[in-house]
Amino acid sequence: MHSNILLKLCFIAFFCAISFITFGKETLNVVVGLTKPPYVIEKTQSGFELELITNVLNQLNKQPNYIFVPFGRSERMLNEHDIDIILTANKQIIGDKAYLSEPYITYQNVAISLKKNELRIDKVADLASYSLATFQSAHKVLGSEFAKSAELSPVYIQIIKQQHQLEMLFKERVEVIIMDKNIFAYMLSKYYPGEDINQLTIHKVFPESLYSAAFKSHFFRNNFNQQLEIFLNSPQHHELKQKYQLIN
Repeated sequence: MHSNILLKLCFIAFFCAISFITFGKETLNVVVGLTKPPYVIEKTQSGFELELITNVLNQLNKQPNYIFVPFGRSERMLNEHDIDIILTANKQIIGDKAYLSEPYITYQNVAISLKKNELRIDKVADLASYSLATFQSAHKVLGSEFAKSAELSPVYIQIIKQQHQLEMLFKERVEVIIMDKNIFAYMLSKYYPGEDINQLTIHKVFPESLYSAAFKSHFFRNNFNQQLEIFLNSPQHHELKQKYQLIN
C-alpha cells in the first residue's frame, strides 16, 4: 500500500519536473526578417542566426516565438505592445527607439557583377554609375556613402526574396547586386548550381556590418548580453558556424 502511494508520488514529482522544463519557459515574441539562409530559414525555424538567439534565450529560461516580416518593416514593429525583441538591428535601423544588445552577428556585404562586363568598382561611390539590386533597407545599413550612390544610380531596386537578386543579375536586368557573402554562397549553390562562380566578379567595397538585438527593457538587454558573451566564447558557437559553413 505504502509502496504504491510512494510510487504515485514519485511519478507526480517526475511529471511536474518535466512539465516545468518543457513549459516553464516564458515565451517572447521575436521579430526577424524573412528567409535568408544560412542565417534565417523560416520553414524549419532554423539557421545560424535563429539557433544562436534560441540558445541564448533558452539559457535565460525564455522561449522565442519568431515572427517573420520583411526586413524593412521590423523597425516599426517595435512599437507593437506584444513585441519583445527585434533581431538584426543597429543604430542605423532602430536609432534611439530601443536598447541594443552587444553585436551577436556580423554580415559582410559585397557587390557582385558579371565578369564579362568588366565593371570598375573600387569604392562605394563607383556604384552610383550602375543599376543596382539590393536587400531591403540597404540604403540605411550600408552607410551614407552608399545611400548617396543608391540615390544617383540609374536603377535602384530593393528585393525582399534575395534569390531574385541573382536572377536579375544573370538575366542582366541589373548590372550589380549587393548581398552578404554567406547568403550569396548559399543562394548560388541552392538556386543556381549550374552557374559558374568564375563568371562573376566580387567587389569587396563594404566594411563589415555588425548587428544586435533590440529590446524594450534595458534590464533584460543586460541579462541577454551576459549570456551572449558566454555563448560566443563557447564550443557550441564554433560548432554552429561549422554547421552552416559560414565563410569568415
